[in-house]
Amino acid sequence: MNFISTVKNSSIVNGIRSVVATIFGANDSRQAAVSNPFGVDSSPVPGMAAVYIQTSSKSQPVFIGYANMKGFVNPEHKAQPGEIRTFATDMNGNQISNIWQHGNGKIELSNNNETLVACLSDLMDKIEAITVPTGTGPSGVPLNAADFAAIKVRINNLLQ
Repeated sequence: MNFISTVKNSSIVNGIRSVVATIFGANDSRQAAVSNPFGVDSSPVPGMAAVYIQTSSKSQPVFIGYANMKGFVNPEHKAQPGEIRTFATDMNGNQISNIWQHGNGKIELSNNNETLVACLSDLMDKIEAITVPTGTGPSGVPLNAADFAAIKVRINNLLQ
């Protein structure tokens, strides 16, 4: 059978992500392993709704997913067909960072304050504008300024 439950806590037991959730009220706590996509390690925040299923072996139930059914601040769903976006939240369910693989081949890495592409772009702008004081006055732009400009183009082709 499948049940919608409410997450109480999450931990790692013998190297396996485990969630404790209530199903039929506060006195019905159940613990089970979590089924995540390969390569994904995530831990739900308390209060999140979880889908709990019994497997063919009653001694091996599993949580197969989570839903925003309890009033969490749900990060806006943004991914378009063919894209994937992962995000982290604080303990209140507020989004604090994300990695987004866009359908145009670009990748976005950001938190609430900054994107990686903006930070790297600012760095490249400052490198391209380097001047160094000399005995006869400031130097000119770097001799390899075109190389820095080419690197900035590569960064902008990769990141969004």
